[in-house]
Amino acid sequence: MQSSKVPPSSAVIASRLASRMIYKPVALVMLALLASAGIARAQQATDGAESDRQTMQILLRRVEQLEARVSQLEAAKPVAATPGPGEASGQAATPPAPPESEPEGKSTHGMAERMDTSNTLMRIRGFGDVTFHGSDRKGDTTSFTLGQLNLFVTSDISERFKLLSEIVFEADTHNAVGVDIERLLLQYSHNDYLNIAVGRYHTAIGYYNTAYHHSTWLQTATGRPFLFQFEDNGGILPIHNVGVSASGLIPSGKVQLHYVAEVGNGRASRSPLDEAVQNVVDENNTKSVNFAIFATPDAIRGLQVGFSVYHDRLQPANGPGYPARTRRLGACV
Repeated sequence: MQSSKVPPSSAVIASRLASRMIYKPVALVMLALLASAGIARAQQATDGAESDRQTMQILLRRVEQLEARVSQLEAAKPVAATPGPGEASGQAATPPAPPESEPEGKSTHGMAERMDTSNTLMRIRGFGDVTFHGSDRKGDTTSFTLGQLNLFVTSDISERFKLLSEIVFEADTHNAVGVDIERLLLQYSHNDYLNIAVGRYHTAIGYYNTAYHHSTWLQTATGRPFLFQFEDNGGILPIHNVGVSASGLIPSGKVQLHYVAEVGNGRASRSPLDEAVQNVVDENNTKSVNFAIFATPDAIRGLQVGFSVYHDRLQPANGPGYPARTRRLGACV
């Protein structure tokens, strides 16, 4: 059986043409929308990358500024009292970059000044004691006794200059509290061989006077030996003096020799009612002189042996002047 193809009619052809003409604009519109969306996304990506790049540049500049400021603060930090070889080489590092703006430079300079000031602040340490005393002797009573309150004040003014003071609050047998400046020294340390101090000091007579200072806490016993009693307690030696002293090592190898040389006002002698330590005015033009040498040999650990010579001129009221000499020779372990 043969099949015959029927040619399409004019109506069918017209409908096909119409459908093609309808879908073609729709496709064009969809293509245009997709193209515009892609362009918009590309533009947004470009804008985002540019914004991120600007943000990174701002952060990098800020990090560089912070690094420069840290370098300036480290350079302004004060040097230690005795830097080692490694520290000395570390301090010779590359100098910090200058500040980018004037306000930041002013702030860094102010910080350096505050750091220097904090290193010179006074450090106060205190020592005190309270005792209980009981006795069956006639005229004596059982009492709680307030001992010395010793304020030990120090300050490092610079690498070589230091301040030392010792302020003591003490009550007497009449229950009146008094204040004494036992030591007040401005010290200069050039090296191990030369140290100079100016002010009121403990005279280097013997070993005990410079090894054990005020406050019962610093004593090896409940009280000081009779020979080294303080002047206001009836002591016979010039325990304190006002003047200048020099001390240091003497090159001597393992013997470890030390010297002490002192020149001061000496002890008052015109009247027993006067203050023994001449803090302000010397009663004569003659100055007291003290010289001491002692050794701390490495072979015997803890041994100190030496001698001291003290010379002064006493001038009681309505009397001639009398030379006063004190020689001490001793050893201590």
